[in-house]
Amino acid sequence: MYRIALTLVAIALAGCNTAQTRDVNSPYYKVPIGSEIILNKDLDIPEGQAHINLQDGIPTTGVGNYNVSCTFSARNLGPAIIKAGTFTIRETSPGQEWVSRPNIMRFYREFRFTADTQPDVINFVCQDWDGPMTGRPISVPEMEKAVGSYVTFKFAQAPAK
Repeated sequence: MYRIALTLVAIALAGCNTAQTRDVNSPYYKVPIGSEIILNKDLDIPEGQAHINLQDGIPTTGVGNYNVSCTFSARNLGPAIIKAGTFTIRETSPGQEWVSRPNIMRFYREFRFTADTQPDVINFVCQDWDGPMTGRPISVPEMEKAVGSYVTFKFAQAPAK
């Protein structure tokens, strides 16, 4: 009986393991801490906003929720300019949440930065909406398509396992 219980616990714990991979093209790629998000061009935050979106390679104030978009967020309302520069990732969290049960979920990747040269820029989030059965984490190639030439990703070497 003990062996059966131990086997069931091991199976349950194995199910908690995430499907992380080192393949940067996979939606399950875990971006290593210390990676960099390089903003290649200045971005203008409009008056009364605290963020600017990028979708299909262009800055926009509104987005189509069913296509991947990425957003730089700032502490204060604009107008403001996020200067071209490098943002070092100190924390990352992929996730999902319900938008409208049981049909629509928001899938996202959030990156928080170290306070380097632009401490007012607090995070970078890429997201889209999809169904709970068809949706999945956002991949790096999808993020690259959303940001176009505005952003370059430079990934730190992941520690060997």
